[in-house]
Amino acid sequence: MNVWLLTTGEYSDFRIEAVFDDEHREEGNGIARLIGGNMWRCLTLNEFNYDEPPEGMFFYRLEMMRDGSVGHMSKDWPLERDGTKYDSKYNLKTKKDRPTERKSYWRLHVRVYARDEKHATKMANEIRTQILAGNKPEAGDIP
Repeated sequence: MNVWLLTTGEYSDFRIEAVFDDEHREEGNGIARLIGGNMWRCLTLNEFNYDEPPEGMFFYRLEMMRDGSVGHMSKDWPLERDGTKYDSKYNLKTKKDRPTERKSYWRLHVRVYARDEKHATKMANEIRTQILAGNKPEAGDIP
C-alpha cells in the first residue's frame, strides 16, 4: 500500500495538507486540482502478519568471533526495514567474503529468539563450535 501526500506551497511556505492511501488517491488528486496542490507518493507500507515471539523470548542479533567472544549484541525488533520478518538464521563471514580484511577475519552473525543475552550467546556458541568441527554449513536456519 502506498501513502500519498497532498502538498501546497514551496520552500518556507511548503505544507502537507492531507495524507491519502491508494484507495483514496483519486479523491486526493481531485482536491489537489481544486486547490492547486501536488500529490506525491511518500512511501510504501508493507502489509505483514507479525507473529508474537515465543513466550518469554526476545529477538537478539549478535556477532561472535572465532574464539567465542561476542563482538556485538543487540536486543532488536524482529522485522527487516521492509517490514518482512527475520527468521532465526546464522551466517559466517570470513576472509574470502571480505578480501580487504586481515588474514584472520572470522565473524559469525546470528539472529535468534532467546530468553536473555546469556541464552543467545550460548546458542551462537553451539553453532560456532559445530561450524569449527565441520558438522554444520557456514550459513543456514537454526533448528
